[in-house]
Amino acid sequence: MPQLCKLVSLRRLLRLFKYTAIVMGVFFSSHLFAQSFYVVNPVGVISRLTLKNSTYTQQIITNPCLSEFRTVYSIAIYKNYFYYFDFNGLIRATIVGNELTNCENLGKGYVGGEALTVDQNGILYVANGYNLYKIDLAAKSQIKIGTMPYSGGDLLFYKDELYMASYGGIVKVNLADPSQSRIVIPEARNASGLVSAAYSGSKNKVYALVGVTAVEIDLDNYKVVSQPIEIDVDVVDGASAVEDGEFLKIQIDSIRQYPDCPYTGKGTIEVICENKLPDYTFELNGVTNNTGIFTGLSPGTFQIKVRSSAEEKDTVITVPRFMRLKPPINITTSDDLCVAPGQITLTTDAANDTSYSIKYNNAIYSVNHSYTNLKAGNHQFIVLNKAGCEIDTINVLLHKCAIQLDGADVQQECNLIFKGSVQIKTKATAVYTYKLGDTTNQTGIFNGLDKGNYKVTITSADDTTQMDVIIPDYAALSPVISYNATKANCETTGSVKFNLTGDATGYTIKLDGQVYPFLHEFKLYGGTYSFTVIKPDGCLLNLYTVTITSEACDDLFLPNTFTPNGDGINDIFKLEAGDTPDNFKFRIYNRYGVLVFSSVNSHVGWDGKSKGKPVPVGVYYWTATYVDNGRRSLEKSGYVTLIR
Repeated sequence: MPQLCKLVSLRRLLRLFKYTAIVMGVFFSSHLFAQSFYVVNPVGVISRLTLKNSTYTQQIITNPCLSEFRTVYSIAIYKNYFYYFDFNGLIRATIVGNELTNCENLGKGYVGGEALTVDQNGILYVANGYNLYKIDLAAKSQIKIGTMPYSGGDLLFYKDELYMASYGGIVKVNLADPSQSRIVIPEARNASGLVSAAYSGSKNKVYALVGVTAVEIDLDNYKVVSQPIEIDVDVVDGASAVEDGEFLKIQIDSIRQYPDCPYTGKGTIEVICENKLPDYTFELNGVTNNTGIFTGLSPGTFQIKVRSSAEEKDTVITVPRFMRLKPPINITTSDDLCVAPGQITLTTDAANDTSYSIKYNNAIYSVNHSYTNLKAGNHQFIVLNKAGCEIDTINVLLHKCAIQLDGADVQQECNLIFKGSVQIKTKATAVYTYKLGDTTNQTGIFNGLDKGNYKVTITSADDTTQMDVIIPDYAALSPVISYNATKANCETTGSVKFNLTGDATGYTIKLDGQVYPFLHEFKLYGGTYSFTVIKPDGCLLNLYTVTITSEACDDLFLPNTFTPNGDGINDIFKLEAGDTPDNFKFRIYNRYGVLVFSSVNSHVGWDGKSKGKPVPVGVYYWTATYVDNGRRSLEKSGYVTLIR
């Protein structure tokens, strides 16, 4: 689908934004109701955000239609259908719970875009760059409406008018002639997202995503009506049931009934509208409220009406008798306290069942809850209905488990001299606490131990036991190592050679990172050296520090000043008396790098002249190469100051 290729980079430029849920939560903080809409993030993950007061919850929507190498770019919702574009074309699906189902690929023939919405007749509108298209799925056709002066960020309908987010602000799109589209809210410039949300039965609110903020906008008076609110989740595109400009319809999802507490034969009826809006009112047999909860009712037939500012829906329910019904509770336990702390999970068939609650240790929990870090013994749970009546008691027993040991694994440390390690083994994977001396851990592994007898204490949630461990004398069990060392002098190197009691096969010695056979004779100059003796298995046996003494070698010395003024004192720049280096080469340069003197005789010095003429006073650079009496080839250099 080549038309989608160019929208990827554009979307990434436009969509550096975050979930509108926080913004919605702030704006609706004065209303005690929840509402949901859908968003897609930059990597194509679709989520349902449910807002209530100033908080939100996020549920990831499983999308089996999406392959590993495709991603969602724009989304729209029309009645029961969920539409989105990906690289495979236009996809239509329905949502059941938290999963897209009945996925249908409508084909690659439709031009995709970075903005997608739908009108009240089910016609899709797509913005691809500056071009605006509409898709009539019934006719299986796509028509280019025209070219707009602004590129698209997101689309939605409001009161039968199409609006678009763009860099320049919120654009009112002229469907008759898109080239005449105009910016109506420039204050919302750089907006790349538009989300509508039901506010009442006759009003929707609209929010623009600008940068990393969200603001409420008034499309009736073309102005921004709130301060920017920071948002913290990236949103590529948004969709809701009211993006076509219609208002949210009343839907009675369920009617719950439960007896009053204490039980008198009367009860409560609760009308559940999942998308309840602030202007909803509920009426039961002439009694009206805003909660949908009616108490103190005798069994009978009840006429229920739900009204908003735009519509009314009614139904009838007959309750023969208010029953103290017990919910079916599924119990899952983990009572092997040697493996982990005890856990009890109580669940019902309904994932979000609020008709019942559980009292445990005088605290109230939802009916679907896991109780963790439990001790062995009996645990009592009391099931409460909506009115707080106790309708069932559940007792669950968690059993104790004794610690079962399976010995200890004692080893000599590979990289520590004559140290040992121990690992306590159990007959099952367990969560235990182990203590040896002052060291406590949950691995049962202790390292760097000296020879001796140790007592290890093992503790679980309900049991404690001890184990004796012996670390052998690894020094006494190891071969004896000795070495011979000879001195070095100026003409010869010293030597070091190691000896081992027994067979030395496989033993090696490491010096300065290089490994040698154990019987290697090391030829070394004077100094201190560290040798590592390594066993045949590659582990450390011992470390030895050996000092090779040596006789001092004669060194070459030159003064740093001389005065060639003919007074017989320090007139010649040369080696000190007694220096007799071999292969002597001596050169002197002026500050321009010009050679002014050279000699191969260590007894011949410089008289401060070059080509028979005195040189100026100043600093001169010299170099000397030679072989000393230790047969070392050396090179020295320095500076001399000539003073007259």
